[in-house]
Amino acid sequence: MLLQTLRIRDPDELAEGFHGWELRFRQLGGGSFRGELKFLQLGGTQIIRASGNRRLQAQGFLPPGSFGFAPVLPRNAGAIWRGRRCKKGQVVTIDPGQEGDHVSAANYLMVGLTVDGDFFRECAAVLGGFDPEERLAGRLAVTPSLAGCRALTTHFMELLDLVEARPDLLAQPRTRRAVEQECVRRVVELIAQSTGGDRTECWSSNREQVVRRADDYMRACLGEPLSLLDLCRELGVSERTLHYAFQEVRGLSPMAYFKAGRLNAVRQELKAAAADTATVQEIAQRWGFWHGGEFAAAYRRLFGELPSQTLNG
Repeated sequence: MLLQTLRIRDPDELAEGFHGWELRFRQLGGGSFRGELKFLQLGGTQIIRASGNRRLQAQGFLPPGSFGFAPVLPRNAGAIWRGRRCKKGQVVTIDPGQEGDHVSAANYLMVGLTVDGDFFRECAAVLGGFDPEERLAGRLAVTPSLAGCRALTTHFMELLDLVEARPDLLAQPRTRRAVEQECVRRVVELIAQSTGGDRTECWSSNREQVVRRADDYMRACLGEPLSLLDLCRELGVSERTLHYAFQEVRGLSPMAYFKAGRLNAVRQELKAAAADTATVQEIAQRWGFWHGGEFAAAYRRLFGELPSQTLNG
């Protein structure tokens, strides 16, 4: 099946729908999650449309060797991509092997494309006259014309809707190749039209570096006690510096982000556990939650259901 459409009730289901990707999602916004994913595979190119009603963090990698591109839409303006706020009209880029780190808007819509690296390099050289490694390496985004960005978004969305309504349109390999080449050509054209001064380097500020170090340390400590003082000591920064860094780069305070990480870890274990052999209390305590009532209330605020409901499926 070239096109897959999924209605999703859990961020982990969303991650599974991105075929060939290595992704992990963390829910940051409170309430039951509902989302949708449309995923079209055309040779070495993927066209994606994802939407959801809660703020998520996505971290991970594209299919090996692929470039990725995503126009910033009005519904995702202000999202945080690799530590920087996205601006409407930009096209976010990711290079082969580069780790993505995206904090979405609360009610988001993402449309994007991934393309095999060798094919994109050929298209960039022949159709755009540029070397993508020189033009894009280590960059956050390019800023083409607003009209061009809107046209690219519209093309992707209309293509997905058309294939969903008429799957027979792509029955022939020749047609699939033509559609794939047209999608990549449009991306190459936008990048060729953008200027070097429009590109923004990512992970460059001190605040972004502090958050990356904190994030690595928090992941190693999810099942252990961690205080704000401990974290500041480890990083060698003041509480004020850490707070402002997290508000800018993650949109949450450091300890709220850490607590969300723990709650997401509990949720993953509850979903994988057998209800007849595991208990909510045992799992919660493994992740540092010792007060059952406070834990259950925090869990329900974030995920819209009680932990016992998650455990029992």
